[in-house]
Amino acid sequence: MNRMIFLFPARYGYASVRLISLLDFNRAESPIYLSIYPFSDTMVTSFFILAAIIVILEVLVLAIEFIENFKGVRSTCLDSHKEVTAIGKGFANPAQVV
Repeated sequence: MNRMIFLFPARYGYASVRLISLLDFNRAESPIYLSIYPFSDTMVTSFFILAAIIVILEVLVLAIEFIENFKGVRSTCLDSHKEVTAIGKGFANPAQVV
């Protein structure tokens, strides 16, 4: 199933499609090779590189959001601790705690 040839109707006659491998970017061994191929190999390669960059950026954004949320939870816990400490020391207003 590594090399399969499909024929489908094109505008003039039939065009053949060869499915070889998704990792081959040579002209003769491209993932989907049409006799009238609309994109160059450089465009296909740059598309996959751009998609990989977008995925990496999305993962970084999610990691940053997770870290920010974790800091927010931690600061909320520290604020609660200050309030409890202030009440224990007899201060009416937790804002008086330095």
